[in-house]
Amino acid sequence: GFYGSQVQSKPDTIVTISSTTEDIHVDHFATVKFENAKGQSFAWRFDSEMAMSNFFLKTIAPSGFDAGNARVIIWHPIEHLGEE
Repeated sequence: GFYGSQVQSKPDTIVTISSTTEDIHVDHFATVKFENAKGQSFAWRFDSEMAMSNFFLKTIAPSGFDAGNARVIIWHPIEHLGEE
């Protein structure tokens, strides 16, 4: 997908967000499970294109998931260039 893809696989890391969460830094190709204070969660694989490296979490969150105003920032290491 444009921003990556929702997955059911085991995450590389778990990120808990709250109403005060602003920036979430993730690695390109990482699988991250997002959890919020309401007990909601989803997992996402960040295999997005380089152009999609900074966006609001609510852009990819499932309907009804409270993502607040958290922004996702994907770190694309130089060795990943051209692996899209």
